[in-house]
Amino acid sequence: MITDQYYTPTQLSEIAKENNIPDAFYDDFISILIQEIISFHEEDSWQPEEIKKYSVKFAVDKTLKIIALKKAGHSERWITLYINSSEEHQHAFNDAYQEMCKTDPAQALEELKVHCRALGVDQYYQKHFIYLMEEGEGAARPDPDEQSSLYSKYFKEQLKKGKSEVFAHQYADLKAGKEYVEEYCYRFANAYDVAIQNGKSDKYAYIYANKIGDYYADYYGRYREDRDEDDDNNKFSERKILGYMKGWEYAIEHQLPNAGAFITCYENAYINASYPDHPVRITNEDEFDQHVLNLVLHKLKME
Repeated sequence: MITDQYYTPTQLSEIAKENNIPDAFYDDFISILIQEIISFHEEDSWQPEEIKKYSVKFAVDKTLKIIALKKAGHSERWITLYINSSEEHQHAFNDAYQEMCKTDPAQALEELKVHCRALGVDQYYQKHFIYLMEEGEGAARPDPDEQSSLYSKYFKEQLKKGKSEVFAHQYADLKAGKEYVEEYCYRFANAYDVAIQNGKSDKYAYIYANKIGDYYADYYGRYREDRDEDDDNNKFSERKILGYMKGWEYAIEHQLPNAGAFITCYENAYINASYPDHPVRITNEDEFDQHVLNLVLHKLKME
């Protein structure tokens, strides 16, 4: 046997016992060790002592991984894909998932659930973990497990504070990714929630929330902490953003060919009409919107 060049059967048995490899997995250990030795020989650049040292190290590591994966409940196919990857855990896990998705997406999904069950996580963690993996974020930093743990924590905290599930999800998703400041996360989640409650589409809600989040994160990051003095600035900026969104809605609904120019014109007209030098008598918001639209259509000669 090829292992005889480096270890006696007694030595291999002792190595297995020292590393807590059960008898049921001893044959797996030897099989992997043989594969490792052959692989080192094929490279033809390793000294005998190096082959002896590293082949058994890799064999022990892989065998222990197999034991852990089987104990968790993963399938033989998943274990093979995971073990055969030369990458560390996160990338090996992602590689196994991506490869299995090509031939058996249902089983790939089940493997994600197996992973979560083995960790003993809650439904929020599992849902977010699956979402990240399905969205191709398996190799992201923070890794999907860390993000999902944080997501679950933040999501539940927001629910306890009385926030809606829409708010809690948006806030927790942003916070877990560790990419945005607190001001952006909170403002984005709140604006998104408000938009959805008002019957707006997901696309509208995202654009609106992103603009609101960007404004507040930038403003409070650059200017002041005394927020009581900022009401006028904030109201003006929120009004301007609302004007942009109303122009966006009209452009999308009417499939305008030059939507960008229309939206910019509408936004400017909306904010100017909101703070006019000579007020126009308008009784409600719908009437105000129509007034602004008439101004824009006239200016762009679209009447």
